[in-house]
Amino acid sequence: MLQDEPLFSLVHAAAFNGQEKVLRYLRKYFPPSFFQELDAAGNNALHTVLESSRDMDTALFLLEQVHPPSPATPPPATPPP
Repeated sequence: MLQDEPLFSLVHAAAFNGQEKVLRYLRKYFPPSFFQELDAAGNNALHTVLESSRDMDTALFLLEQVHPPSPATPPPATPPP
């Protein structure tokens, strides 16, 4: 039976089990917003991984979906002599 509204998504299931590789595979086919959806309790996948598996690589991957790393800042130019 299908749920009217997802209570626990595929992303939540992968996060619950600390499956970073599964999340990276899903990222090829879904936008970052897919990784921010809330479950029935109002938790996103990052909440789920931190409450269950506590796999830090999975947590960092999910965090990057919300806040992508910024490009390296070039060093400041030195003033001419």
